[in-house]
Amino acid sequence: MQRGGRGSGRTSRGRDLRALAVRDRLAWFDFTELCATATSTRDYLALAEQFDTWVIGGVPKLADCSPDTRQRFANVVDVWCDKDITTHVLADHSIADTLANGTDVERTASRLAALRPIATTEVH
Repeated sequence: MQRGGRGSGRTSRGRDLRALAVRDRLAWFDFTELCATATSTRDYLALAEQFDTWVIGGVPKLADCSPDTRQRFANVVDVWCDKDITTHVLADHSIADTLANGTDVERTASRLAALRPIATTEVH
């Protein structure tokens, strides 16, 4: 891992997951890299050991994602809560619109609400 700039986090299977930026114990991931690739809860737990502050950008409406991607997002939210990760979620829509038709929507919304701050950038 680099001190600043692009970097990666090591998953439980020893694979590097590309981060848009890494500085000390903060990592900025793209939603697609984090949730639309073959990652598991164990991978998120391994990343949580390396980074205690996460930024996840490019979060789309989950209704537009595959069921596997929606499940991975719910899984990473669970890890953030369980490991008390400082989280910044950058979405193009409101959280309600982003989560609509997701996996376990009420639980995920509740867990995200417990993780402040959350940032959304709504597109008009």
